[in-house]
Amino acid sequence: MHKTFRQGNLGISKVISKILEKGYIPLTPFGENNRYDLVYEKNSKFIKVQVKSVSLKKNNTLRVKLHSVNFNQHGSHRNHYGLNEIDEMWVYNPDKDVVFHFSLSEFIGKHGVTFRFDKTKNNQSKNVHYVSSYL
Repeated sequence: MHKTFRQGNLGISKVISKILEKGYIPLTPFGENNRYDLVYEKNSKFIKVQVKSVSLKKNNTLRVKLHSVNFNQHGSHRNHYGLNEIDEMWVYNPDKDVVFHFSLSEFIGKHGVTFRFDKTKNNQSKNVHYVSSYL
């Protein structure tokens, strides 16, 4: 199995475990190439989830891309996630073995979002997203 598939499967299993810990029921779609990886039931509503496994960058941040990439005979194509396709992004970082999540609506229209574990060196706070706020 290719390393990226292995990391993706590990991420999905970690997210499913976290959803179960929170007392929700996770459901997985049948087949491949769905816009969401799983669904869970919360307060009688189904929440569509896209899972991203993201490695730590050298500056101790995580960059979460808000699109998928598909390949065909014409090359690669980015497909940005829409609010009609997914409700939440759940992120697994294998370096720190941490899972966190956020609502797609918070970052809709962006290509990606950077999350930090540590405070910025210049104490900037505007548009800074800490992993601890999304656990």
